Formats: sequence, C-alpha cells, structure tokens
Amino acid sequence: EEAEKKELQTIEDMRKLEGQKANAEEVLRQQEEEREACRTDYEAALKSQGFDDEAAYRAGRLSADDMEELDGKILDYRRKVHEISGRKRSLEEQLEGKERADLEQIQEKIREAAQEQKKGQEDYVWIYTANQKNREVRKRLKVCLERTANYRENMS
Repeated sequence: EEAEKKELQTIEDMRKLEGQKANAEEVLRQQEEEREACRTDYEAALKSQGFDDEAAYRAGRLSADDMEELDGKILDYRRKVHEISGRKRSLEEQLEGKERADLEQIQEKIREAAQEQKKGQEDYVWIYTANQKNREVRKRLKVCLERTANYRENMS
C-alpha cells in the first residue's frame, strides 16, 4: 500500500512535470517567435536606414567623440532656435498694429520714379547738347562779328 501511494504520487508528480514541461515549451516557442519578430523588425529598421546588414551598421556608427560633437551641435542649434524664436516674438510685437506695405503700390512708385529719372536724364542730355550747339554758334557769331568789324574798319 505504501508502494502504491508512492507510485500514485510519482505518477501525479510526472503529470505535473509534463504539464510544466508543456508550459515551458509553449513559453519557449512564444519567446522564439518574439525573438524572430524582433530580429525581423531590427533588420527592416537597418535596411530602412540604408544599412545592408548589422556589419554595415557597425561600420557606419559614429565614434563617441563624433557623437559628443554632434550633441554639441544639436545643443547649439536648439539654443539658436530659442534665440531666433525670441527675436521673432519681439519683431511680431513691434509690428503689432502696423499695416503691411502695399508692395505693388511701392513698386509702381519706383517705376514712376525710374521713368522720371530717365526723362530727367534725357532732358539733361538734350539741354547739354543744345547748350554745346549754342556755344559753337556763339563762337561762330563772335568770329563773324569780328570779321564784320574788321571789314568795316578796312572799308572806312
């Protein structure tokens, strides 16, 4: 009777162990599936970032010094963005309540001023040319008057 109890206990223990083994095997299978899914995701992530495999990734990794330098540049960039944001807010406050300039109207005024300048230059050239011709005519008249005066003196 004692032996039967031990045998029944052993059979019960074996059944528990078989259940635990089946549980352990199921957990192991699930973990292997998760590991394979993670591996697939990892490889896809490497490829999406332009690496053919893990060796290419390791070869392309930055050194600690390079990482530190990039971290410094990122901090500097963020500082500059913060400064520029402050300046932008300040400028927006200064512009508050002011009207935007009508660029087309300003461009029209610039075109009109350019046309007036061109007309003024043309008028200047015309006046300068006329003045030069007048000087030449005056010189010729002076020469003619002098000749006429000389002629009259010689005739008298």
